[in-house]
Amino acid sequence: MSHQIQLEMPVNGQDKANYIGHLWNKNGQIQMVLSFAERLDFECLKRAVRLTIDAEPILGCEFVINDNKPIWRRYKDLDRIAWCKLIETEEPDDMLHIILCKPFEVEKYQLEVYLLRSAKNDLLCIKINHSCSDGGGAKDYLHLLKETYTQLTKDANYYPKINHNLNRSTRQIFQNLGVINPATLINPHLAELKPTWAFPYRKSDVKNFNYLILHLTSSETNQLFLYAKEKKVTINDLILSAYYRALFTIIDPAFDQPMEICVTMDLRSYLEGGRAAICNLSGVLNHRIFRKKENSEATLSRVADGMKELKEDKPGLHSAALIEMLSGMDFKAATASIKNAWDESVHSGKSTINLSNFGIISSEPLYFGEIPAEAAYMVTPVFKAPSFMLGASTYQSKLTFTVGFCEPEVREEDVKQFLSDLKKELHSYYPTTGDPCLLFRN
Repeated sequence: MSHQIQLEMPVNGQDKANYIGHLWNKNGQIQMVLSFAERLDFECLKRAVRLTIDAEPILGCEFVINDNKPIWRRYKDLDRIAWCKLIETEEPDDMLHIILCKPFEVEKYQLEVYLLRSAKNDLLCIKINHSCSDGGGAKDYLHLLKETYTQLTKDANYYPKINHNLNRSTRQIFQNLGVINPATLINPHLAELKPTWAFPYRKSDVKNFNYLILHLTSSETNQLFLYAKEKKVTINDLILSAYYRALFTIIDPAFDQPMEICVTMDLRSYLEGGRAAICNLSGVLNHRIFRKKENSEATLSRVADGMKELKEDKPGLHSAALIEMLSGMDFKAATASIKNAWDESVHSGKSTINLSNFGIISSEPLYFGEIPAEAAYMVTPVFKAPSFMLGASTYQSKLTFTVGFCEPEVREEDVKQFLSDLKKELHSYYPTTGDPCLLFRN
């Protein structure tokens, strides 16, 4: 049935920006990790992964720079590619860390899936290339994979519906909103980054990827949600406030100028049903506050007020419209523009710090057949200094934070201290329960 699939697809502005950016700034992977107490059927999983590559054709494509005009082109030998691999290990946590830090086996692949099997559990690690998908698309893929796997356990001849929608750009949002000229949405005041700080780092030519992960318990997570509800703020406001305060502690910035955090947002909320093909459909909000000597509740109030103001007029669309302009630029010009911005950041030693809250993966257990995932979380790309990003995701009332970084330019000790400070700030929003957070490298 693969003959029904479009063999070439257009590259949009966000695809282009993410592909170019990963060439020198990050590893370009969005990853998902799920833990199962029982064994998955590997052959069924492998079949399910292959079928999802037909269901969402972009996943079987490579990014091809064709006469300075990139396109997505389907691989001709899809069935020869090992999209899904089984690794048996006695040290699943150590092996997971290796896989998380591992680049794609072929740089232009869009998807790789690993099943790490040990005596105690199965760990599923899904890698998606940020060139073709953001966090919202990755979550959609996870649900597609679990549904395909589940259907295959019932019917070995199951074949998922192919998504023939080639409109993967933000233009589908503009069309849905009746915006004829997206350029009218660009607000230079909102879209311009104004970096004034950076996470502690030292310059180094060595770039070894590393990750640290902070898990909160259900009790801790539930208390955060209750506190947010009580204060009439969002959980994202609460995370952002704690993020600022933890960064204030470790960076010790000046009090007389605003510090900036770039908050990503999923633009699928502007679409009917909130769903789209696997794609990049994200915008950003550039949030700024001054550092002050105040308690956590006062910081939260200022953060929440700032977010409310940013959300008053079509939030995220100005940045999306700006990036979509890259669609009309030739590849060399787009590369030069993005590289110049990165060089300026490296030269100044300052970069806007990022928060990517992937939101809720699922509030209910995700079942692969009859086997539920006991835990799940998402992992942000690794950003090279001076860039820095905190990722957050929630599964069944358990909140997880991730930080990817490069050693030795950023020290693991500093990231550990930052996550410890973040935990303390989060704990300041409710009485200590004695239920500990878990901080470990996996």
